[in-house]
Amino acid sequence: MARYKRSIFLGMILISLGITLTTALGADLGSVGIVLIGVGGFFIIAGIRLKNKG
Repeated sequence: MARYKRSIFLGMILISLGITLTTALGADLGSVGIVLIGVGGFFIIAGIRLKNKG
């Protein structure tokens, strides 16, 4: 698998895990979910940059 695809896929997994933690365990692990959403967004942005870079 290409490096950019791996990065985008990891970002999508982290975002979905963050959304799950935020909604299902709101009071207990809500802040961890928000952090995972942010980190997942970073991986998606990095993957898009790798794809555009060539």
